[in-house]
Amino acid sequence: MRQLMAASDLVHGYLQTLAQGRTDAADAMWRNGHRPPGLSEGGLRDILPARVSKIRTLEPEPLDGATLRRVRVPVALRLTGQDGRLHVFDGTYTVEHPSADAPWKLSAAEVHARLD
Repeated sequence: MRQLMAASDLVHGYLQTLAQGRTDAADAMWRNGHRPPGLSEGGLRDILPARVSKIRTLEPEPLDGATLRRVRVPVALRLTGQDGRLHVFDGTYTVEHPSADAPWKLSAAEVHARLD
């Protein structure tokens, strides 16, 4: 359970860092130390920096059984952009680590803007 919590904490920390507009620090949380090319986060980065109304990580889902090397973390976000508008996003982030003593790193994202 501690490993699942650590995976969820990484995603939450990433989203907080991203919301602050600290994209270099957020990008460093990805598997190769930078955000993968072509990755879409549903326009999330277009409204940065943003004021956080809610960052919620939901129950992490192991993707490879008991080894817990890959975990999908569902997210729900409510952010107020610089334009003063509320933006709502939901989706998932996948995190992984190659060995038990390696830190979790982001490896994939599927995040979409939602009309509220």
